[in-house]
Amino acid sequence: MRKLSTLCVSLVALGCSSVALTRSEIAVEEQALEERFQEWVTAVNNRTIADIDDMFMHSEDLVVISPNGNRVEGWENQETAIRNYYQDVNYVNFVPLAPSIHVITDEFASMIYRHSTTTDFRMTGRAANAGWGTMLWQKDSDGVWRILTSTISNNSL
Repeated sequence: MRKLSTLCVSLVALGCSSVALTRSEIAVEEQALEERFQEWVTAVNNRTIADIDDMFMHSEDLVVISPNGNRVEGWENQETAIRNYYQDVNYVNFVPLAPSIHVITDEFASMIYRHSTTTDFRMTGRAANAGWGTMLWQKDSDGVWRILTSTISNNSL
């Protein structure tokens, strides 16, 4: 929780010190984020580990809360969690609904979306869920948007 509080305070400080973006610059960043989000969705559905890995900030500040409620902190732990999860998955159909993108600064953006997900697990069979997702995106040193925090909730259908 301390990391998340520190992150929030850092975001406020960054927001105060960042250069204000014009409407057209915000539109460009929103389009870039929408494209990155779609890349993430495609990687999740195709179960392409390298492409999923590429979507995340490779940092100790990374925080991911999975649909089952597990909290993972740091890139190395998230990488392991991704690989372990997909070992048991035959099929994923993750369908995001109406993502809402908010560019906070030139380096940070948030996203909220609904989703519908069907997953076929090798050992336990098929599960259908729907819920909400939130993401905080950060630009890396190369100017590429990457996921810094992600939370996905599931409600059984």
